[in-house]
Amino acid sequence: MLFRPMQPDDADTIMAMSAVFYASDALSHPVPADITRHNLSVALSDNDILHGYTLIDDTTGEITGFAYLTQYYETEVGGICVQIIDLFIDPAHRGRGIATAFFQFIFRQYPEAHRFRLEVTRDNSTALALYRELGFSELTYRQMVIDRPQ
Repeated sequence: MLFRPMQPDDADTIMAMSAVFYASDALSHPVPADITRHNLSVALSDNDILHGYTLIDDTTGEITGFAYLTQYYETEVGGICVQIIDLFIDPAHRGRGIATAFFQFIFRQYPEAHRFRLEVTRDNSTALALYRELGFSELTYRQMVIDRPQ
């Protein structure tokens, strides 16, 4: 498997995969296409906020998924936290260890990170099992948000 920063040539495939992922039950609600286009645009730009990765089968060159990550300082661990915002593996490629290999990659890619964090819906049993197997544990916090119209 090959994991590399997103490139403009990936855009059509990433957008098609985004349409599947952001309408799935892996999220608590669907995400509109204008937001997913904006995510991709930010990930392709020269920014320090959102890092986009394209997951590629290194034998066929086929894009098998994508991921978005961000970093921030977290007081509880006294250092950098890498938040895996989104991870999508195309259903045709699931069960091949791609997600596990991607996590191993990001653990090596971000050696300065004191914590890796992600969100998962309660009923996504497959993802929960994988994340637990990788060493993730659940936090007791409740998440709260306030959304501001853009």
